[in-house]
Amino acid sequence: MFLSLMFVYLSLLLPYLVLLPHAGSQDLCKPGKSPQHGVWHCMTNEDRAICHISCFPGFVPSNRSRTFCIADVWDIPPESLSCSVAAALIVGGSGPSGQLYDQFGESISLPTLPGSKEYNSADFVDGELIVCGHSDCLVLDLDLWEWREFPSLQLNHIGGTSSVSYSTLYLIGGETSSFEFYDSYEGSDWLLGGKISANDIAGACAAPYSSSHLITGGITTPHSAVLYNLIDGEERILPDMVFPAQGHGCVPCSDPGTGHYGVLVAGGSPFYRLAQFLDMSLGEWRQVGSLQVDRVGVDRMLVMDQKIYIFGGYDSDGVEQDSVEVYDFLTNSWTFAASMDQPRAEHGVAAVPDRWMQIRNKS
Repeated sequence: MFLSLMFVYLSLLLPYLVLLPHAGSQDLCKPGKSPQHGVWHCMTNEDRAICHISCFPGFVPSNRSRTFCIADVWDIPPESLSCSVAAALIVGGSGPSGQLYDQFGESISLPTLPGSKEYNSADFVDGELIVCGHSDCLVLDLDLWEWREFPSLQLNHIGGTSSVSYSTLYLIGGETSSFEFYDSYEGSDWLLGGKISANDIAGACAAPYSSSHLITGGITTPHSAVLYNLIDGEERILPDMVFPAQGHGCVPCSDPGTGHYGVLVAGGSPFYRLAQFLDMSLGEWRQVGSLQVDRVGVDRMLVMDQKIYIFGGYDSDGVEQDSVEVYDFLTNSWTFAASMDQPRAEHGVAAVPDRWMQIRNKS
């Protein structure tokens, strides 16, 4: 895939390449030092490269997250790619509304979703905010502040999960054991990626980990934790979770007390309030402080200012909630934050640049 893309880019850049002086390939297509609050990941082939920025927890790409290079000519100058402080974009579920929400509890309403369809996932990928539900997807036009149609999915991912890795969006599971992906370098349509499990992946939660995706729990395998590399098809079975979970939240994060990176899981049935952390350095799970209230149907959590946010979800009686809780590793406790503008469950949550809040406040 990488080489075929490079041949396309080569034809586009050929007029410039003939003017370049000769240089050793080892000196070409180096993106320079990593951006503040992030790191470069590059796939190289002689004098060609595709480079992605991965931002640390609590930060997101300011806009685009990757650039390609041929013979030291960059599509986008690497120094123009950066990481910004994250805010939360919360949208969909049973209602058509959404909001931006920052670490101070400030909130701005999103444009109303069109029609009566439910949207259950939200992802910020290479400068685009994409929401999906059933087989329908929309993209947010920031300039016009409205939703636009986006190519439809090929499979039904209701009850599934989503994850972004290396500037590619993956929709995983639901009423299927397969995944499909969107990569703007591959075109505007969703591409089928194949089957990754013998069982349907429903009620699970996916968290990106480098080029892989850590998928935890679910209806059929509620204790499981599996690291899938959807590029090369490899999988790594990790230790089972301390407690089973389905419909839970998850997020990649680091424990500021130890500096260890891992994934935090919280809520979900059958225990609703319990939380656990997979320490990737130690390769083991540990129980952490419990939520203040029952939560299920939450999927993605978010890191803002080194703290973990969980939004809404159903309580154990199936009632949607508007409350928000924040986990602090240093105190090992959850506390309530400012509530959302309305109750939500089975909704989409994405980390987006907090400057979106500033842009909308000025308009």
